[in-house]
This record gives sequence, C-alpha cells and structure tokens, in this order.
Amino acid sequence: MSKRNIAIVVVVLVVVVLVVAGISITFLSSNLQGLIFKSKPTIIDTNKFRDISSISQKNLDAIKKVQRATTYCNRKNFKIGFILLYENKDQLTNERLDILKNMKNDLSQSFLYATKNLATMDTLDDIYLMPMENSWYFEDDDGKDIFFHLISKKFYETHYDIYDFLVLARTFDLNNVSETKANAYLLFSKNDISGIGIDIFDNDEKYGSKGKLLGSVVLNKDIKKYIIPPGEEIPSLILLHEIGHRWCCNVGDTFQNEANNAKLEIKTLANHFYPGLESGHEIATPMGGAHWVSNGDGTFKMVVSKEGIKPKYHDFFLYFMGLLPKSEYSKKFPIYAFGWETNNWNETKATLYKEISVDDIIAVEGNRQCN
Repeated sequence: MSKRNIAIVVVVLVVVVLVVAGISITFLSSNLQGLIFKSKPTIIDTNKFRDISSISQKNLDAIKKVQRATTYCNRKNFKIGFILLYENKDQLTNERLDILKNMKNDLSQSFLYATKNLATMDTLDDIYLMPMENSWYFEDDDGKDIFFHLISKKFYETHYDIYDFLVLARTFDLNNVSETKANAYLLFSKNDISGIGIDIFDNDEKYGSKGKLLGSVVLNKDIKKYIIPPGEEIPSLILLHEIGHRWCCNVGDTFQNEANNAKLEIKTLANHFYPGLESGHEIATPMGGAHWVSNGDGTFKMVVSKEGIKPKYHDFFLYFMGLLPKSEYSKKFPIYAFGWETNNWNETKATLYKEISVDDIIAVEGNRQCN
C-alpha cells in the first residue's frame, strides 16, 4: 500500500472515532440529565407573586400586627414566670420557697386537666428571687402598697419577653386595707378579644412587655399564708382562678330572676360564674358555677367539691379562651335559681330556672373575635 493510501485510511479512522465519541458523549449527557432531573424542572411564574416592595411600611406593620394579634388571642400554649419578692434574705426560708414551688409544680398538670387537654402551661423556668427597691413602694388611703408594674419592668431587664403570665409572690405583708379583701388578683396588661365582655386595651409597654404578656397574678400576702392543708385543695387552685380572670367572667348580667331585663344571668358582681350555673363536672369550676344533683322532689342541691376530684373550666370559659369546638356551641347548661346575690342563698333547695348555651352568649355579646 502506498503512503498516500495509508494516509487516507488514517484520516477515515480518525473521523469515525470522533463521530462515535460524539454520539457517546451526547448519549451520556442525555442520560445524566435523566438521572439528575427525574422530572421536568418547575418554572416559577414570578408574575403570580406580589412584589412586597409595592406595599408601604405602614401597611406592612399593620399586616404584621393583625397576624400577631390573631396568633396571640388564639394561643393554646402558655408560659408563666414566677417572681418571689423579698425585703431581706432572712425572709427566704425553705417554708416559703416550698409553698411557691408546690404551686408552680402543680400548675402545669392542673391547667392541662382544667382545660380538658386543650391548652398547656409551661412552668419549667426557675423561681426568680428579686430584692425590693424603695422606689417601688407608695402610700394611699388604704395604706402601703407596691407599684407592681415597676417590678415586671425590672424583671424584663434580665429576661426575654416570652411569658404570657407572671406570678408576683412575696415574703412579707403590707398590712393595707386591700389585703383584707383579696388573697390574690390579676393585673390585666392587655385584652385583644371582643365578645367576652372585656374592653380592648393594651398596657403591655407599662409592664415592660413588647406584646407577649397577658397579665400578672399578685399573691397579696406573705407566701407562707397560702399553705394548703393536705387533701383539701390542689396547690395551684388560686393560680387557676386568677389566670382565669384574663378571660372570665364578664359576659351578661348577674342573676336577677328575669327582673330588670337581665340577660344570660350567668355571673356574679365579683365577675365569677353564678353558682347556680351547672358546671358540667362533678364539682365547681375554678371560676364559679357548681354541680347540682336532684333531691328527688323537684329541687336540687349544690356540690362544690369532692375529695380527689380536680376542677375543670366550664365550657363557656373554654369558649372565651377560643378552645371550645364549634360543635359544642349548642350544648345547653342548666341554671338553678337558689337566690339573688343580695339575698340569702339556699344551696340545698334550688329550682331549675332555665338553660343556656354558647350560642345564647353569642346572640347577646356577638362572636368571639381577635382584634
């Protein structure tokens, strides 16, 4: 074979090799793409999304505020912080600390049970010991008292704004008139719910919170006076009651036996449930109302407590919290007439007065709504 023919054969072989290699690369590439993209990539049409840059900062803030308010007023998981105030360290005795610890440790399970497993209360944080400052005291017609909002402000200097409630306990008495009237009370810091009988307001800034705090429970005496005799009550009952005032009981009128055009008639002057309202449980609720059993002669007697039975919140209360399923709104609860608030109550011979439901509450107060 001449050199010229050999050269032609080599060129042909090179061309064939290149063609085969090109086909292989194309095949490999297509198969790799098939391995990497098992389905056709989604092409996002960005025109479907609103450009948030076109929304003013004012409107954005308003949107965030509505979202935050809706989330907060429908919250189901709560957190509570405990503060123990003292004037000198000698007051920090084991007896006082143990009483507050028992309240704290019992609250989580008792709150879960009281809300029928519909809400939780986180009590895990340690009790915060806070020395009193002279500027926190003031005098009025009732005597010596405390600016409690200054205490919570001080607390938030070293704590995150993560608490729905605070408990303000103390190791000393003030000996003022108000102490003889209430063992404890709730300092409201805000309400963002309409339809539960409470005005809309927000004082969180006054108490040092940036929007999380709902209220502070003030234990209005030396903590050692809250000792619970064994077997009589749950340690956290007073906390269940005062926390409950954040939602209850401000709807309707006091019981007046249909006089004065009274509506609903499910509460007392002190904003508790009227005791004649059936609790729907074996005993009374933390906010009032009671269980009523037949005497067999058309009258009924009140049952407030039973050994070993823990209290549950009323379904009306769960509605105020936003926890009650709508399927329960039509359920009727009896009201038993056993006397006006200003007259003597007969707890052993009450008569059936009427029945009401959440639907009846809504007809008077309007729907529960976040504001």
